[in-house]
Amino acid sequence: CYADVMVLLSPSIKGLRKLIKLCEVYAQDHNMTYNAKKTELMVFKRGGPDEKVLPIKINGTTLIQAHKVKY
Repeated sequence: CYADVMVLLSPSIKGLRKLIKLCEVYAQDHNMTYNAKKTELMVFKRGGPDEKVLPIKINGTTLIQAHKVKY
């Protein structure tokens, strides 16, 4: 986490959901919010490009999956 940039990495979608939940709780406790419109999700997976990934949400908003991210 640096200023307003954060990267969460997880070996599973379940793990990523847990990390996001921790961030949401922390933000709520400190009167902060995450901007879902500025949040990008990238999934590295073994399946083909048509493999579906269940929605990932932050603050109740579904994140859009990016195919590349500039960091």
